[in-house]
Amino acid sequence: MSRIWVKGGRRLQGEVTVQGSKNAVLPILSAAVLNPGITELEGVPDIADVRVGIEILRSLGAEIEWQGHRLSIDGRGIRPEPVPEELGERMRSSVLFLGPLLARFGEASVCRPGGCAIGKRPVDLHLEGLRQLGAKFDLSEERIHGRAAELKTVQIRLRLPSVGATQQLVMAACGVTGMVTLSGCAREPEVEALCCFLEAVGVAQIRGAGTSRIRILGGGCCRSTRFFVPGDRIAAGTYLAAAAGTGGTLNVQGISPWQLKRTLQLFRRMGCRIQTGEDFIRISGRAREAVPYLATAPYPGFPTDMQSAFLTLAAAAEGKSVLEETIFESRLSLAEELNRMGAGILVCGRRAEIPGGARLHGASVRGSDLRSTSALARAALMAEGESRVEGWEHAERGYESFTEILSELGGMIRKETEKEENSKVLKNETEEPKVLL
Repeated sequence: MSRIWVKGGRRLQGEVTVQGSKNAVLPILSAAVLNPGITELEGVPDIADVRVGIEILRSLGAEIEWQGHRLSIDGRGIRPEPVPEELGERMRSSVLFLGPLLARFGEASVCRPGGCAIGKRPVDLHLEGLRQLGAKFDLSEERIHGRAAELKTVQIRLRLPSVGATQQLVMAACGVTGMVTLSGCAREPEVEALCCFLEAVGVAQIRGAGTSRIRILGGGCCRSTRFFVPGDRIAAGTYLAAAAGTGGTLNVQGISPWQLKRTLQLFRRMGCRIQTGEDFIRISGRAREAVPYLATAPYPGFPTDMQSAFLTLAAAAEGKSVLEETIFESRLSLAEELNRMGAGILVCGRRAEIPGGARLHGASVRGSDLRSTSALARAALMAEGESRVEGWEHAERGYESFTEILSELGGMIRKETEKEENSKVLKNETEEPKVLL
């Protein structure tokens, strides 16, 4: 268990270039299985989930070279080996290796996925669609074994616009010699990025990415390719929210504002000033105004990955706000930790009532998933006094150099080193000295 220490009360100022998108690069790593040649990716973020994805590729036989943010994948030696449980359990998107392995080899074995504790997120939509394509499965409590003698042309309608299921079926459809039509698809930019990558590789011709109806003409000839991973819209929103919470001024480079349309609308409603260009966003001012009601929704609605940002900002805003989480059933657990800092949030099911006007104070809190842990760091930057945030390993799954960047922007924040942690264990210390930063 890793932790950070934060002393609040300082405005964040400066500029940050956003990392490559976690939610785009992970399915692209899975899709690289389809290419028996060389795949070169630029802008790959150095985060824990990417490292797990790379180890899965190595376990399948791929040769990997990774320098800085450039990743080279040689897929000539890939075989349909079972994805190791110790890797698959650490990353939910490991299930996305199922479709590409079935498409290229006709067989696949992955473990039940791990990842963030924010809801059930079953893979039934994935399996329903793959069965319609012609795959058959043997399921156990630990693993999913799939076989497909031949994937077939079909029209599939998703009963929910699941991002993961859409990506899974698009990749599997690349192994069909003919047209596959998917309707009810997720429209997220990360789905578009995956489709652009698949076309760049040459494995399929794809039409309709970014709409609810996608057509995939598979059976193409693969070629070695170089692809640039787009900027991470959620990481961009995270830094913008940190500035809005502290009343600072921040330029975020390397992100298209249209991908954050609903999030920027929210910041404006809360009183922040927003300027945008082709690939940058500038925010200034503190988020002071309450928003009476906000609900998460599939893209292009307000993203569930940004609701923790709103919950944190609304706690200190002037007036009552209501948040409804419509995507995941367990994602409001953050409220309990914010209440330790004085937020006073009342949660009933998927609905949170935020009274507002809170003067957040330092506390010892614990994150349980990627987004809530980063939100607690932002709350600590807003709060008076010193805070300890446990469970920092969750944030490292999706944010590259997060504490270092926040420090460069003026935040008083540091991660406890392994040496410090081991020293405390040896001394049997239960409390940290008050000296912080």
